[in-house]
Amino acid sequence: MGPEPLEIKKENFLALFKNRKAMVKPLIMDQRFLAGVGNIYAQEALFCAGIHPERKANSIKKEKLEKLYECLISILRVAINKKGSSANTYRQLDGTQGSYIPLLKVYQREDEPCFKCKAPIRRKVMSSRGTYFCLRCQR
Repeated sequence: MGPEPLEIKKENFLALFKNRKAMVKPLIMDQRFLAGVGNIYAQEALFCAGIHPERKANSIKKEKLEKLYECLISILRVAINKKGSSANTYRQLDGTQGSYIPLLKVYQREDEPCFKCKAPIRRKVMSSRGTYFCLRCQR
């Protein structure tokens, strides 16, 4: 297992990406690379940081990776506080749903306007997972 995002220092997070040629979204979801980042939060963090999910990790500038780190940490903390995103069948142990879904910016918003630029959110399957992103905001 890779390091947990909430426990890794920024400089160590940045070092993980050095010489990595993989696409960034599948990479940050790879539990051997970074533990505990699921599909929803990977998409939301990449949108927040303005990074296209298909970008090669080693082509992302340091400033963008720093932004990704900050976005990922912030999103995960809020999601934990909100008890998660009860998409599909996910529930708390007591059966209640998490309340993070209203805060989602791209996930399951295909063809809806981007909150930043109003361009339609797009969907693509990557590594057998649906991936939502904005073509204008994420480069």
